[in-house]
Amino acid sequence: MSKKIKPIQRSIMNQLDKHKLNTKDHSTDLWYIINEKYDIEIDGINTLRTSKKAKMWVWINKKSVILEISNVPHEDVVKAIHIIEKFTMRLTDDDFEGNSIAAFGFGPTNINYEVGGLNQLINFKGGKH
Repeated sequence: MSKKIKPIQRSIMNQLDKHKLNTKDHSTDLWYIINEKYDIEIDGINTLRTSKKAKMWVWINKKSVILEISNVPHEDVVKAIHIIEKFTMRLTDDDFEGNSIAAFGFGPTNINYEVGGLNQLINFKGGKH
């Protein structure tokens, strides 16, 4: 199935390493592959509505969501991807309880971009607090 990529998503894709990008059949979600362990799923960018906000999910081992980031303005998607990528590079096995980041609590952590939520990732010191 062919998907029509709209200008907002095309602009974001053009700012990222094309070798790290993927889409899945029958979906307009964009996937950014950080490494063999972590991926970012991005929704809400294949639109003509500039007021619509993106939502991102960080997956571990392609099985479980460890982070959900909501309300990301389109102009900040690339910046958010790079912050998330640096954050995941700092994660070690000691930071997890199962597939949850221990310092953030059980289950996927929900972060609201609009209230400075990514500061949790920027300031993350690691470990089980």
